[in-house]
Amino acid sequence: MKLLKISILFFAIISFSKLFACSIICIPNNETYILGANFDGEGNWDGLIFINKRNKSKTSDQYNTGELKLQWISKYGNITFNAISIEYPQYGMNEAGLVISTVALPHTIGPPADERPAMICNFWVQYALDNCKTTQEVLESLSKIRIINSSDKYMICDKYGGCLIISFQNGKIVSLQNEELPIKVLTNQEYSKCLNHFNENTLPEKSNVFDYITTQRFVLAADQLAELNCETTDCKIDYTFDILKSIEGSPESIWRIVFDPYDQKVYFLSRENKNIRQIDFTEIDLQNPGNNIMLNIDQQISDNILNDFSRYSHDLNFQLYKSAMQNIGNPISENEIEEHIRFLESFE
Repeated sequence: MKLLKISILFFAIISFSKLFACSIICIPNNETYILGANFDGEGNWDGLIFINKRNKSKTSDQYNTGELKLQWISKYGNITFNAISIEYPQYGMNEAGLVISTVALPHTIGPPADERPAMICNFWVQYALDNCKTTQEVLESLSKIRIINSSDKYMICDKYGGCLIISFQNGKIVSLQNEELPIKVLTNQEYSKCLNHFNENTLPEKSNVFDYITTQRFVLAADQLAELNCETTDCKIDYTFDILKSIEGSPESIWRIVFDPYDQKVYFLSRENKNIRQIDFTEIDLQNPGNNIMLNIDQQISDNILNDFSRYSHDLNFQLYKSAMQNIGNPISENEIEEHIRFLESFE
């Protein structure tokens, strides 16, 4: 019980206090979208990229507070960007072309307790990438699963043209899809508030620093999207990086990631390594990716990035988890970290 309480506190804090400057934008491309995201916040955050194979057997996390348990076998291989641990991504794309990205939304109240299996938000992100092909399937999954302690909201796109925002207000799921999203930008503010300010050409009072900054980033990104004058995918990828740069947090983004589900590619850079690197899904056997499935996001790479992935390392994953705890000043012990990681590693 102690471990559960500490971990729930951790995920509330990591989403709310430290990562309140994240942003997501979507640019139309080949009847679907290019999705770009800034991972912003205070402190020096480490990050690991994981290749997650398909047909891997998994079960509800040890933090499941529901009456029921859930077991599944991953239908889709995926690549994820993790600031906490293996199986706990902030961003990811699967081989079916589904992309999920998270931003923090303060004062979120998630669904009340019931019998459904409960998942901490980042673990649910991995579940959705393992099992869902479309935004509609993601939305339907929430009838079977209760996301607990999520101070996050989610922008989700698929390669079939679906775009979805999921958030929680007063214990209820709030979802907006497709035509309900005339401007496909997401910051750490309620979407409807940002859209109203954009349509009325206003901003919140500067004295309300949080509302002003989060809304200003939305408006700035929306204005630049309206000026988009690109035809090729390469141009749109570059433009996505440019917009994200213009709305990054202070002093600069920790990571910047751009997903292209149509061509099955992901591009990324980090504060410590500003070279844009690329991963091509078509070059990976997601049924049998081999032992080299992990990469430090800051690592200097060779010409072929897949050659730089290494074997999964318990020690490096432990250090990732521990550094995240230290970043937010959470008192979780090394024994508790070890217990959780061992559980997640048991899926192998």
